[in-house]
Amino acid sequence: MALQARGHDVTLAVPPNVLEWAAQCGVRIARIGFDTQAYMDSPEGQAMFASGNVRAIMKRMQTLMHAHQDLLLADQMRICDGADVIVAGVLTEDHSAVMAEAQGIPLIALHLAPLMPTGDFAHSLVTTRDLRSRLLHRLTYAVVERLWWAAHRDSVALLRSRMGLASTRRPTQQRLAATGLCSVQAFSSHLVPRPSDWSPTQRIVGSFQVPKAARRSLGEAALAPQLAAWLEAGPPPVYVGLGSMPVREPDRMLNLLGQVARRCNCRMVVGAGWSTLASLQDPSPEIRLVGAIDHDWLLPRCSAAVHHGGAGTTHAVVMAGLPSVVASVFADQPFWGARLAQLGVGCHIPFRKLTCDSLERGLRLISKADAVAHAATLSARMRSDPDPVSAAVRLIEESRIDTIRYPS
Repeated sequence: MALQARGHDVTLAVPPNVLEWAAQCGVRIARIGFDTQAYMDSPEGQAMFASGNVRAIMKRMQTLMHAHQDLLLADQMRICDGADVIVAGVLTEDHSAVMAEAQGIPLIALHLAPLMPTGDFAHSLVTTRDLRSRLLHRLTYAVVERLWWAAHRDSVALLRSRMGLASTRRPTQQRLAATGLCSVQAFSSHLVPRPSDWSPTQRIVGSFQVPKAARRSLGEAALAPQLAAWLEAGPPPVYVGLGSMPVREPDRMLNLLGQVARRCNCRMVVGAGWSTLASLQDPSPEIRLVGAIDHDWLLPRCSAAVHHGGAGTTHAVVMAGLPSVVASVFADQPFWGARLAQLGVGCHIPFRKLTCDSLERGLRLISKADAVAHAATLSARMRSDPDPVSAAVRLIEESRIDTIRYPS
């Protein structure tokens, strides 16, 4: 939306399950790939993500990518043809890099969590522990890169062949690093200080927050009077956001939340998102279920948060000044959970270990005065930063086509 407002011709590529939703923002939308939510909501997908087994999840995703390979490559070629610059998230980075190289245009990698090699901490897919060795930390990135490249190597080779490019054995990340192109690191340096050994091309801009105009377009700005009245009728509730990952037993989860609310003598507002929780009714007076809603309005009216630890929710919660219990499932979620714990504004519980007792302990821990104070301080620091979206737009506009040299 910011690029479009600056006069650029923008196409946003999204999976088919969010086409209509994304189109409401007024940006041209193109379909890419297959319905990701359908797999996440399937019994197999729920069991897979609930397990937290990184190797098994990556292997299964490789199988899915291979099954839809022709569709993915055709979509990539159609969408990127004639572009002046490509901005790619991590899941499309490999194929987008091929398209950028074939057309001699810049690729701007967009990362919502630190994924580039560093000796400061381990890769989030390997461990959240401090290995106390810069060499071991960097080795975790090499392991992930090897596994990732093994999963994408064949489809990259096929796309390179179709685009008339020679084959390569170098992983995408290495090839992009050789070009000197910048990458947009869309997370807060207050949560993750800039790694000491990162290249200047890794540009940390801060976390993107959805603007109010987009929230209105997406239907998140309309507030139910019943919810506002419920909020005003008692103390600030705990926000529970479990809509981004599949919940295998929604009734059991709501029962667990009700028990913890009674134990802690607190109320909870549960943001169900697109999960199966959204179709259920409020289970008890202590619990309120909400669908799409404006976080900027709701979170400041809460006392704490329980969420999976996705990058967007983590930053929104911290910016609202709330301490968190992070119940992580996969990907970068354990990293953000561990990071909030290190900063003294949260605690981390793997979702598979979430019980009444563990959640109660977590809520009591983050309700202590020091955690609340740290959260308020961190929020003030993040809010004082320059606008991350404007910084990202400048980086994209400043990319120079004539300086790109993709390695042979």
